[in-house]
Amino acid sequence: MFIFFWLPQAINLERSIGTIKYMVNFFINSTLIQLLYSVFIIIMGIFIKGITDKKIIYYHNTQEIYYIESDGLWPYIMMEMTVLCLANPDNNMNIFCIPYPIKSKYYPFLMLIFIFIINFSIRFDFIAGVIYGFIYVFYLKNSLEIPEQKIEYIENLMIFNSVRESPSFIKKSKIDASFLLGNNMNNYNEYNNYDNNNQRNNGYTPYSGMGTQVGSNV
Repeated sequence: MFIFFWLPQAINLERSIGTIKYMVNFFINSTLIQLLYSVFIIIMGIFIKGITDKKIIYYHNTQEIYYIESDGLWPYIMMEMTVLCLANPDNNMNIFCIPYPIKSKYYPFLMLIFIFIINFSIRFDFIAGVIYGFIYVFYLKNSLEIPEQKIEYIENLMIFNSVRESPSFIKKSKIDASFLLGNNMNNYNEYNNYDNNNQRNNGYTPYSGMGTQVGSNV
């Protein structure tokens, strides 16, 4: 379900920074997520072996944890969702059919809980993605910023000649800052506020009583 939330935001992010920069960020962050996941798994393996040896709990095969796979793009998706949510941490968001909105900064944690419930297991790769998202926002974002000169150099490489003029290839000269990460959520909220105020000024009041409203106000 949450992939439908992530995908439009990922497309808007590419529009705001360009295809090459998004691609480079993808490879860098994906690599760092997997390194974090590997360290996380090693620490968990040592911890579980320690409490098993001390007979605090019994785990039938302490070596199994080292063979838990990272599931494709999902850790990266969790990371990018976390970054998106932290771009506007106090925005209200709805999750599934729950009628009460939550702050966007809590959304990644609720999604982890939901994933654990439907999988009947703890997904360490998803946890690594969320943790890396926080690390990226608070510590790595500026350090991993790619110089614009390098982006232009990569963009003009021969390997991109066949796709450079494609409408789906967002060149540096065609990026749209209005799609910057988080701005689209603010724009959406501003549009809703404008639309509601405009309806009130025109004398339109949404039906709020009991029963069923048929037709519309003219």
